[in-house]
Amino acid sequence: MKTKIDVGFAYIGNGFSVESITSALDILPTKAWDKGEKINYEDILTKDISKDTKRKFMEIQNAHTDSFDMHRKSTKWEVSVGQTYSLDVNEQFKKLIRILDSKVNKILEVNEKFNMTPQISIVIEVVNGETPAIFFDSQTVNFMSKIKGSIDIDLYYMQYD
Repeated sequence: MKTKIDVGFAYIGNGFSVESITSALDILPTKAWDKGEKINYEDILTKDISKDTKRKFMEIQNAHTDSFDMHRKSTKWEVSVGQTYSLDVNEQFKKLIRILDSKVNKILEVNEKFNMTPQISIVIEVVNGETPAIFFDSQTVNFMSKIKGSIDIDLYYMQYD
């Protein structure tokens, strides 16, 4: 199996700081940045991303002859389970629920304090046609309802030999 799934919980927007969310939820983010922060080209290429994605970033770098000068357009605070080889989205989602389930009241406080909606981001890299099951059981649906969140699913189809 080569297909990978990552499930993350994030606040994305403006008008809050990474530190304020970390403090309120008492969870260290796995990924975070502030609006206006420079995107570090070397960091992008050392992450566990596909060869196609790395190639695209290299093309961008080559197009900017002097420097790679891109900046974040919003603030982001995210905790994720990390990319895992899997063919079951709900299984990966349950890992995230185990991290956040005891924090539901704190999540609702953050939602209200900063007038934000938390986003669950599901990123699937489908490799060689190994398409995962995209299914949410009642526990997962109930959790989403409790936190008043939204879900974003991104599918990337990769072809490896």
